[in-house]
Amino acid sequence: MEMSKSPLYGVPGLESKIIEVNPLLEAFGNAQTVMNDNSSRFGKYISLRFDGTHGNVVGATINQYLLEKSRVAVQNSGERNFHVFYYLFAGLPEDMLKRVHLRKPSQHRYLAAFKEADQFCQSESCLEGFLRMKECMDVVEMSYEHALEVFQLLAGIILIGDLDFGQGDAAFVSPSNGRVIDCARMLGLDPPALCRALTVSTNVTRGEVISINYSPEKAADGRDATAKAIYGRLFNYIVSFVNGVLAPEQDAFANRIGILDIFGFENFEHNSFEQFCINLANEQLQHFFNEHIFRQEKEELRKEGVKSVNIEYRDNTPILNLFLNKSSGMLAILDEQTQFPKGSDMTCHAKFNDQYKKNPIYTAHRGRQPRFAIKHYAKE
Repeated sequence: MEMSKSPLYGVPGLESKIIEVNPLLEAFGNAQTVMNDNSSRFGKYISLRFDGTHGNVVGATINQYLLEKSRVAVQNSGERNFHVFYYLFAGLPEDMLKRVHLRKPSQHRYLAAFKEADQFCQSESCLEGFLRMKECMDVVEMSYEHALEVFQLLAGIILIGDLDFGQGDAAFVSPSNGRVIDCARMLGLDPPALCRALTVSTNVTRGEVISINYSPEKAADGRDATAKAIYGRLFNYIVSFVNGVLAPEQDAFANRIGILDIFGFENFEHNSFEQFCINLANEQLQHFFNEHIFRQEKEELRKEGVKSVNIEYRDNTPILNLFLNKSSGMLAILDEQTQFPKGSDMTCHAKFNDQYKKNPIYTAHRGRQPRFAIKHYAKE
């Protein structure tokens, strides 16, 4: 007898779907770091919806935060790009790899930093990762044609990283260049339009169109920014697609439980802006726990006349104030500097050094490199 969909039983198979979609999100949002072979490089908040009568799961929605998009273009030594890029080479047949114009991983700029990329893509673990991801695509009812479009877009992101812009003062890449043609085809773009977007800045002033060629360095920055933006949009789309499968038929269920799964505080040799945001988010969560678990709970026990053990904990409010003060915090200064026409890493660093020279948490670096350190209870 087939179980009907009713309030008594919730939505058949929904609980398993919520669990089974996780490898799909991990494929696109996780990567190997020096700390963890399967490190989440995004934050995830899952809202589970329950019916009000029997407490059965009737739906779920997922929100994602702070995807580390910089990893698409640059990885620290000993680390890898997002898993899904390697899965393509491990799982797609040879003829399919040729159709999406992919060569060996080591021959593509965005994957070559990991020295063992070719060997890893031939490993059983990488193939198993691809198969788990493909099973999840089946769970969320993503068609073969739809999955192929996702794979083509991923190939396009890899291929755009292989574009070079010459050595002269002005960036140039020919629309007839084979790499440009292959990349444009995978991204669904016109080759001349792609070349122009990557090499020329166009502005309209008082009705006059002014075009200025980028330098090769700025064109490369724009290329990487484009790749990161496309990947970020693709990740948002994957999450939205999953939500379309898990969302309740009616969003009127008041009973819900929220689960926050956020990446941990980490300190690398080179910390990206995204890692800074990750660490700051963890710092705010730590402050929340300190406030509610220690201070407020202790105060409540005191009011009720209940004796409690005195627990010592480190107050991280000064660190949060350093970053988040609305007028003098580091984020406020960074935002201010990005709006100045001549703002740069060096001017921002100089402003930091001047603003926080008496702050015991901040350590200035006086060399030519715009570097500084934060004295944190975990590690400087």
